[in-house]
Amino acid sequence: MKNIIHWFNETNHCIVTSGTKEVLFGISNTLNKKFNYTLLSMRYYIYKCTLNEDALLVPAFIDKLKIGYRVEFG
Repeated sequence: MKNIIHWFNETNHCIVTSGTKEVLFGISNTLNKKFNYTLLSMRYYIYKCTLNEDALLVPAFIDKLKIGYRVEFG
């Protein structure tokens, strides 16, 4: 998870941690929506990999996440 948060911060030029008040209380702005989408996608990716007994690969997840970003956020 630390690798994904680090990648998210570098990509979006921000500093977001998984424990910030904004994330916990759901203050809505585009950045938090993206972060929430990232966390939900990560949970789903872990679930699917576990279900299919596949390896968890950060680069593969980031590739899927980038596609999702284009669909969800334009």
